[in-house]
Amino acid sequence: RFRASNKATPGLKWKDITTLDIVSWARAEGWYIRHQRDHLHRIHCPYANNHSNSDDTTGTVIFEAQSGNWPGFSCAHSGCAGIGMRDLMRDHKSWMDFAEVSQ
Repeated sequence: RFRASNKATPGLKWKDITTLDIVSWARAEGWYIRHQRDHLHRIHCPYANNHSNSDDTTGTVIFEAQSGNWPGFSCAHSGCAGIGMRDLMRDHKSWMDFAEVSQ
């Protein structure tokens, strides 16, 4: 299991990313649009300023964590090529409020 911590904050506990409630996090950030199917949800892209049309709400999804795997983030816009879950977590540290402390 991958664990993450903000080392700049003394005493902060490690977080288990596989427990991240990505849907609640997206709602809290104001990104959430709707459930699409199964574990897939449509969101407003946090990197929309990279899109040729920043008003376009198509092409960006999050995936709920399954079977001990990480949750996921994907944006199909060319301006977001190469941006993934690690980038999203690095740029939006509020995710830590939505994951459990690692045991």
